[in-house]
Amino acid sequence: MELAGTGAPMGRLDGFADVDDAAVVLTHPLDGYFTRSDGRLGRYAVWHERLRPELGRAVRADYAVFRDAGLVEAGSIPHSVLLQRSIDFDVVLPPDLVT
Repeated sequence: MELAGTGAPMGRLDGFADVDDAAVVLTHPLDGYFTRSDGRLGRYAVWHERLRPELGRAVRADYAVFRDAGLVEAGSIPHSVLLQRSIDFDVVLPPDLVT
């Protein structure tokens, strides 16, 4: 993969109603679930300040796992490229996983 920045703000992306819709779906902090080693359901949370992604462009992109699964063809370009300058993420895990 080789990406280049444009410096332009994200704007509305195809497939989303507006900028806010895309931001919620693609960049909103989340709660997630996983199977713990003891087989029980575990929960984690990710939080960060609101992202301000910039549009980028793919100079070159090839993901064999997606190509081999028949999801993309060789040489196809990504739907979109979003670039985010440095930002801190807080990942909250259950206390017994942090030891």
